[in-house]
Amino acid sequence: DVKLDGPLFKLPAGQLAAAVGLEYRYEELDDHFDPFATSGNVIDLNSTSANGHRNVVGGFAELYVPIISPEMEIPGINHLEAQVAVRGDGYSDFGSTINPKVGLAWRPIPDWLLVRASYSTGFRAPSLVQSSTGSLTFSQDLQDTTRFKVTGAPEDESSSIQILSGGNPNLTAEESDNFSTGFVLTPPMLPGLTLSADFFRIKVENSVASLDPQFILDNEKDFPGLVVRAPASVSDQALGIPGQVFLVNTQFQNLGFVI
Repeated sequence: DVKLDGPLFKLPAGQLAAAVGLEYRYEELDDHFDPFATSGNVIDLNSTSANGHRNVVGGFAELYVPIISPEMEIPGINHLEAQVAVRGDGYSDFGSTINPKVGLAWRPIPDWLLVRASYSTGFRAPSLVQSSTGSLTFSQDLQDTTRFKVTGAPEDESSSIQILSGGNPNLTAEESDNFSTGFVLTPPMLPGLTLSADFFRIKVENSVASLDPQFILDNEKDFPGLVVRAPASVSDQALGIPGQVFLVNTQFQNLGFVI
């Protein structure tokens, strides 16, 4: 990586400063288990190999912009400055993204109060573990709550169900919107005392996660396609219930948003 920063030229409120940078990195994941273990022939050892790599190129530019200075003697504002930044990244496996940031800092009362706020967007490509790890199937005892509520089976009754886990090459990147605001209070008559409060709101979309198989089964309607069932038998159709569970997919998924 290479970075440069320094002043550009003088504005009425002060010096305009800038920072720019370029980054490059290569990521590789290479993890191999022996065929005997991956074929399920070792008791209580579920193993899968993984292989993946990517190239990432990134760059950023940032400006510090003084807008109003105390010397300008503007009532009620005293000091106002802005930070404007933009970052771009290109992934060989997930495409490119551009994310901006805008921040403001305002001192209405000199040496007393600082009010600040910022907005930005974010981007996170899935890790190679999440996208490139091989698939693995094993058995686990689970409760099919959809069926036992109708059939009257005991709630503690469970059966062995196939679980599919591992990476997912079809994942998309996580994206976020970030907003924050707050203040810093430094009363001059109380040296050393600083009071601050901040509010953050971060919304992450396309959140990547791998869920517990029982949770997926208990909330089957919320995760379409992750529970694979056998065709309903004649008796199942008479009771109005789906067929028995054949497989639960716990591979990494883009599961929605988090705030």
